[in-house]
Amino acid sequence: MNDINVLWSTIIPSWLTAIGTIGAVCISLFYRPLICWIKRPKLVSSINNATPYIEEIISSPESSEKEKETRIRLEITNKGKITADHCTISVSCYYKKRDKDDIYCKTTFAPIQIKDYRCSSLTYISPNVSYFLDIASIRRIDEMGSSSDGNLSHQFYKLMLLGDGKPLKLGKGTFIIPINISSPRMRTHIVYLKVYWVCDNYCLDKEHFSIDMLSESEFNSLIIK
Repeated sequence: MNDINVLWSTIIPSWLTAIGTIGAVCISLFYRPLICWIKRPKLVSSINNATPYIEEIISSPESSEKEKETRIRLEITNKGKITADHCTISVSCYYKKRDKDDIYCKTTFAPIQIKDYRCSSLTYISPNVSYFLDIASIRRIDEMGSSSDGNLSHQFYKLMLLGDGKPLKLGKGTFIIPINISSPRMRTHIVYLKVYWVCDNYCLDKEHFSIDMLSESEFNSLIIK
């Protein structure tokens, strides 16, 4: 009987105290990371072939045909409960589909910082607010003709990758453009933008132009050289 009393009065309370101490330590270690994970920013991307994702830019009412430009925009919305701060939005490569098969060739370059439609850097993505990023444009490019005098004899519309600095000419074809959005509060969000452009003139019908997004699994299934 005395042994049972000792068990209930001494040993079991010690065990309960130890369990409580371990529980308090676990809570102190994992509570904040758990709350941060639950409340983390959750970015959702969207794009389609209509305004405002595709918008014709007219510099003035008197703009001529050759001055037309079309901007391709990506919408980013934070469906989480906290702001994604200190964001970096960049592109450092693209993949172009070869004409003769379904193999994509990768081209890398120094990271280009992507701007929003006001040409500003987007460093904060607040909850339940949509932001539009200017990713690319279709604009006229003057190219040298084959004549001996070197006059400009051809004007073609090309796909251009936008961002800080000089636009990067992609040309014509099918392109996959990975857009990386990073913040200390979340895992890097990657958008795989697919752009199809195969026309020399300013023509945006579905036979010459389209945009879409690939899922991560769809991108991983591509054959890349």
